[in-house]
Amino acid sequence: MQDLQGLSLSDFETKGNVILGKVEVDKDGSRNFTELEGVTNFDIQSNITNLFLKTCAKTFTIELLNTDDKYSLFNKGKSDYDHIRQGRRCKLYIGIEKDSEYYWSWIYGIIDNVTTSYDADRERCSISGRDYVAYLSENYLKNLWWGKQQKYNIVAEQEKYDMPTACKGIYRAFLYNESTEEYDELTLNSEFTYDWEDNQFVFLHPRVPFENKTNGLYVYYFTAQTVENVVADLLIEAGLLTHSEKQSWLASELVTPTGKTIDRVWFNSGTSYIDAIELLTERVIYRFGVTNLGKPFFKTIPVLLSTTAKRLNAGEYMVRNIEDRIDELYNHFYLVGEERDMKRINLGVFANGVEEITTSSETGKSTATLVGTVLADGKTSANQIKLFGGSSIITSKGFKWQKEGEAEQVYSSVNSSMGLFTKEITDLDPDTRYSWSVWAKNNLGHYAESNWNTFVTPEGEE
Repeated sequence: MQDLQGLSLSDFETKGNVILGKVEVDKDGSRNFTELEGVTNFDIQSNITNLFLKTCAKTFTIELLNTDDKYSLFNKGKSDYDHIRQGRRCKLYIGIEKDSEYYWSWIYGIIDNVTTSYDADRERCSISGRDYVAYLSENYLKNLWWGKQQKYNIVAEQEKYDMPTACKGIYRAFLYNESTEEYDELTLNSEFTYDWEDNQFVFLHPRVPFENKTNGLYVYYFTAQTVENVVADLLIEAGLLTHSEKQSWLASELVTPTGKTIDRVWFNSGTSYIDAIELLTERVIYRFGVTNLGKPFFKTIPVLLSTTAKRLNAGEYMVRNIEDRIDELYNHFYLVGEERDMKRINLGVFANGVEEITTSSETGKSTATLVGTVLADGKTSANQIKLFGGSSIITSKGFKWQKEGEAEQVYSSVNSSMGLFTKEITDLDPDTRYSWSVWAKNNLGHYAESNWNTFVTPEGEE
């Protein structure tokens, strides 16, 4: 609360007291504030940006006398040259006159535009600007994510790369392109994926590199972030805090430690600073604002009213334009969750073909050798195990075949090896068309089956 500086509440209730205003400007950009003389008028517009958090954005215009062009924008010989410039900070005060003048800091803001003009009567200087909340509302993030980056040496035909323990997900990845000598961005779940269970970067076929390359892969990954630390980073990027002020601000009474972290912090392009901060406040049920001394705060939402607060009675305000609104009768809640996709190396099988189809002259029956391949076991490809070792998670595999109009027959093997495998099937009818396919299962409960193919047994000898 503001120090009333010797005044009492009754002084504010006396209608004869004169309301005063004062403006100070950071005249050299180093927070060296000086009062502007000759202020004739200032106008302030307020707009609620978030009703729940009670966040208001304010814009203002200031008119002041510019006698003898003292606030000149171009003439270095003038007394207050270069005091007023775009981007400089300013302070607006409101006060009351009783015996002497009392002022209270009202708005800390940033100057947007300065113009000078003159007429037959006087020379004027006009200033327009915004308070810190409006500034945060109308400027947009440059850094969109929080985390670290890792360089990897590419090993030819290696699909998987272990991520650091602190990794909570992958933001972007880039692969070196030999032909252009530049890094191309990889597409998530098309060219690569992130294995949430094993914390691995995984190339997806056919994007697996086939040549060794030092520092050939750059991965930008998320790390867990303390909520208030992200808010401080946003304020630094927006220019309301400096890097040297960060730790003292976090340790001050302006910040209540949340004790909570977010595993993956990122924002969409075009997000304003205030929108990003408000998303963080919703995450921990906090409130963000700027004090009347121009200091940003990030604290829990108060739930109790002070017993010393003064309440307005019915004779101290007027109510106009009373109306009923249908849209005020309903509460709307929108819950949007994180979309976290992962594309696995799918369990894969392939039907290679049929070999050695023969018909015996003695028995009159035919035989055939079916050839199939287990390409991937659901987590690793057969080629990867062959090149870099490891064990397959295949639990069973085999073939299916049937003669048209008859029951399906199945061959099953518990051999977990991947790659080519065969099965000779006998007691087939000569000169007959058979359908067949390859199948496999893994210990994750996945099942895969190839397309059905056909072959025809030869005729028997007469």
